[in-house]
Order: sequence, then structure tokens, then C-alpha cells
Amino acid sequence: MPPPPRLNVLVVEDDRLNADLIRLWLRDIREPAFDSVAAHSLAAARRELARARFDAVLLDRTLGDGDGLDLLRAIRSNKETRDLPVLVLSGRKAEREVIAGLERGADDYLSKPCTAELFHARLFAVLRLNRAPERSPLVSGPGFQFDPVDGRLLVDGRVEHLEPKEAEILMIFLRRPGVVHSAAYLHETVWGENGHSPNTLETRLSTLRRKLGARAACLETIRGCGYRLLP
Repeated sequence: MPPPPRLNVLVVEDDRLNADLIRLWLRDIREPAFDSVAAHSLAAARRELARARFDAVLLDRTLGDGDGLDLLRAIRSNKETRDLPVLVLSGRKAEREVIAGLERGADDYLSKPCTAELFHARLFAVLRLNRAPERSPLVSGPGFQFDPVDGRLLVDGRVEHLEPKEAEILMIFLRRPGVVHSAAYLHETVWGENGHSPNTLETRLSTLRRKLGARAACLETIRGCGYRLLP
């Protein structure tokens, strides 16, 4: 069986330490596997986009030779790249800046600094918005497989479709099987500090277990501690 396809990401970031950190976060994702290319200026990013095919762009706003939104405008106006998923990662976090990024065509806008888990969740959410149908990287769990790009869960001959938040929760568990995650950690990573009601997580976990069917026991509740996916 041929290996699953690798996804190629362009990291547009003028701070080389930040670029290296983002690329490290991409390398930490085991399934699907990611390759990445760093561009430290708008000019370098334009050259890379003309040279190679990418599955997503991670775009900083403040670059030495201009605003990353200028590159975003060019991506959206070119028929070859207009559907390319773009996640903006920027320290410019004022509401007007976020709105400007989304209005220019960003699929999502993530403020820096952020955690690796939040970055991973937002990246997969962006990839789900626009994926090439022939690329179907599957992540294996105990008795099931999951496509983190389009949210398909394959279990016992059935196909279930996870909602975006269910997919984010499942990917947190799949990236670190056997590790106990507290409810507070899951709440903050998936919804942010104030983006949920007290019962939101339990509701999503209940739905996820229902979709796992006979495999639901692999998603274990550790009373007083949190939740884990059994390896």
C-alpha cells in the first residue's frame, strides 16, 4: 500500500524563530504528515507560490516588505490559487484587524501567541473548508479511522460525519493517545476561555461516543481528572 499523501504548507513569517516554531508544530502532526516551506517576505512567498503547489498557507500580517493581506488579495485574485486555504497568524489582534483579514478572504484568523493544540485545531478546521477530494489522509484510532480534513469517521463499516468541534476534540485525543486531558484544558483549547456553557463539552463527548458506537469505550472518563483515548 502506498504511503498516504503528505500535505505541503507555505509558512509566511518574517520572524525566523516563529517560522521555525510553526514548522516544528507541523512536524509534530503524525497523521496526516506535513511538509513545509518558509518564506520570510512577501516577495519570497510570491516566488514559492509560483514555483510549487501548496495545500495551505499560514500567513503573518506584519512583514518587512508589506502587509500579508496584500499577498492574500493576490492569492484570491489568481484562478490557480483562489481556493487555497489561508490561515492568518498575526500579533495584530484588534477586532478591526481580524475583520479586515476575514473580509480580504482569510479562512480563519488566529492571534499570536497561541498554543500548539489551538494551532493544530484551527489548521484542520481550515483544511476542512476546502480540500482536494483525491487527498484523503486517514488517522487510525482503536478500531476506527478518521479523516481530519473532511471530518469522516469510519468505524465498523459505517461512515459518520463529525461536526467541527467534535473533530477538534477527537484530534486532541488522537495526537496523544493514553494521555489524560482535563475538562478545563479541552474547554479552553476547543472553545477558548469564554466560548462555551458548562455542559458543552459533555454534550459533544456524548455525541462523539454515540458516533463511535461499539468503539465508544475507547474514550474513557477518568473521574476527577479528565478524559483519555485508550491506545
